[in-house]
Amino acid sequence: MKIFFETSSVLASYNLDLPKALSSSTHIFIDIENPLLYVIYLYERIFHGRYNFYKTIPPYLGRLMRTRFLRKVDVVHLNSLNTELAKKAKELRKPVVSVLHVAPFPKKVYDEINNYVDVYVVPSNFTKLKSRGKREILRKVTK
Repeated sequence: MKIFFETSSVLASYNLDLPKALSSSTHIFIDIENPLLYVIYLYERIFHGRYNFYKTIPPYLGRLMRTRFLRKVDVVHLNSLNTELAKKAKELRKPVVSVLHVAPFPKKVYDEINNYVDVYVVPSNFTKLKSRGKREILRKVTK
């Protein structure tokens, strides 16, 4: 299986270690948009030999290279409500998983992306409870 993993923020333990854990049985393509996270990635890779198991898309090149990588993957993992990326993935007929880290979002945001996301993941009980008010929009959220 091949996964396109969109990073968010500079949280290296989540954005870099989670894909590393997945990479033992899958091929991971990581889209790193945050320049500071990319510096952390390079430092860890060069000086500590970590994160050699997957391909990365560096900051500022993502827009140019995303489509090429999206064509190669089986699943797209979003860590933000990136409508542009989700829409492109659906055009390429790729399933999209969106992790709601900081839900709830305004109804307008859900309306913009809901047609492009196949599965929402709610990683905490707090987020789950805050998302309940959006149940008519988030029918895909599991309990």
